[in-house]
Amino acid sequence: MSNKLNTYLLLILYILLPGCNSRPEDVIFEDKLTLELKERIIFPLNTTTKRFGSKVGYDKKSNSIYVFDDYKYELHFFSLANGTKLKTIKLFKEGPTGIGQVSRLTTDGIDSIITFSRLTNKLHVITNNGQVVRSQLLLSYDDSDPSIQTFSNSFNYNELTNSIYIPVRNNNFTTKNNNKPLLEYNLRTKEKRLLMKWEDDFKEYLGKNETIFGTLNKHENKYVSSVPFDSHISVIDLKTNEIKKYYAGSNNAEAPPKFKGSFTDFNNYKYQVGNNWFRNILYDEYQKIYLRTITFGLKITENSVEANMQQPRKSKNKSNDNTFTGVILLDSSFQKIGEVKDIMLNDEAFATVDGIYLKDNLYEKNNEDILVFKKYLYVKK
Repeated sequence: MSNKLNTYLLLILYILLPGCNSRPEDVIFEDKLTLELKERIIFPLNTTTKRFGSKVGYDKKSNSIYVFDDYKYELHFFSLANGTKLKTIKLFKEGPTGIGQVSRLTTDGIDSIITFSRLTNKLHVITNNGQVVRSQLLLSYDDSDPSIQTFSNSFNYNELTNSIYIPVRNNNFTTKNNNKPLLEYNLRTKEKRLLMKWEDDFKEYLGKNETIFGTLNKHENKYVSSVPFDSHISVIDLKTNEIKKYYAGSNNAEAPPKFKGSFTDFNNYKYQVGNNWFRNILYDEYQKIYLRTITFGLKITENSVEANMQQPRKSKNKSNDNTFTGVILLDSSFQKIGEVKDIMLNDEAFATVDGIYLKDNLYEKNNEDILVFKKYLYVKK
């Protein structure tokens, strides 16, 4: 039997045999789906609510956008259908009903608000009249717990199981058994679990090592994580704790190498800016599609940070079209079905039955009195 035939048979077996859940990067995928911009939706803001703040999201039960004003400590809800304001809820930073600093925020309807503070490690559950009905310390140095991750804003709530999911990282007090990247906390049982595991070589990717981005498949009770340096995504079954990996890389860029050489300002800059990195991941429960962001590195042509920053930005993506971002599309079985360039999932991205919504900070970027979302639709190629 020829070597070529042997190779072909081995490849077929690799793809078809049970348990072989990752794909080699040279496998050609069926590129059958893309995203197209349909429209922009604009919401009016008051003078104290920050357009570029991170406390923005989607409330499924009321089909509304919520925006947190961290100056007045007010939470505003706007109808996604027509842009009108539905409700404003007054929260309190200090006092008997104070919730302190707000690092993460999500909702389960207008009458159930969940906040988390990175400074106090406390989670608060709040009603639609601003009353705090629960305060819970989630992470403690006394318990050798990890800390909330700094560069990931992933904050997922599964109303079907009453569980919160927050990416976490190691600190000086964290024990080896607690050094895991995902915190699960059940609001009903008050049970806390640390889940998943870091890759064995994760420390060799410099500043990108202790960050994960995640999304929930609520109906299958799975958490899907995207780490910046890995072409594969990790999927944990939250019932069995079984973890599987699937290829979710880009045809337009290679995964970054491990950091090598001495640590200098320029070498750090060259590594961080000159490589491709994966970022946010989103599950669209309506179309049963996963979306994953990749950012393409810049071509480094000079020998100093300052000199490179003065040069025109040139992308390292393989198409040489000077696009700097892309989104990889996967079906419900984690098979790649498309890749869209010049688009990026931000922290506020969400899916509805009508499409994918991405916060737009560039449209009328000098106008701080509006909040803008772009609506995308899937289109077959």
